[in-house]
Parts: sequence; C-alpha cells; structure tokens
Amino acid sequence: MLKKIIPYPISFIIFFLSCFIYFQPQFQGKQIKQHDTVQAKLKTGHSSELAKQKGGNTYWNNAIFSGMPQGLIAYSKDINKVDFLN
Repeated sequence: MLKKIIPYPISFIIFFLSCFIYFQPQFQGKQIKQHDTVQAKLKTGHSSELAKQKGGNTYWNNAIFSGMPQGLIAYSKDINKVDFLN
C-alpha cells in the first residue's frame, strides 16, 4: 500500500521545485521586455500626444508605413464605431 502512495507526494515535490526554480526570476521582480509591447507604445506615442493636444481621438498615424489607420495599431473603444454589435 505504501509503495502505491509514495510516488504521488514525490512527484508533487519535484513538480513544485521545478516550478519554483523556473519562475525564480519572476519571484525576484524581474520581467521580460516584450518587443511587441514596447514597439506598440512607441508607435502610438505620436497619436496619443496629438490626441491630448487636440482633445479628441486620432484616426490616422503617420509614424508607421507613411500612414496607417490608428484602429489597427492601438485599439480604443472610442474609435470603434461598430462596438455596439457585440
């Protein structure tokens, strides 16, 4: 009977220790810099500054590909005109 029960706590301890070792940097407060998130913040910076100056939303971003619709880059509920369909 004891031989059948012993593997479960041992496997739980091994799993717990492996998770603890794997996530140790996160427990220390370290974070991975996510390239796509950083780029999105940088690319929408121009539009957010312009929106603050004008007091409204911008629908076009000149910072990417010589111009691109803002809704494709930074989603905002205010810009989405078909949100009522959800």
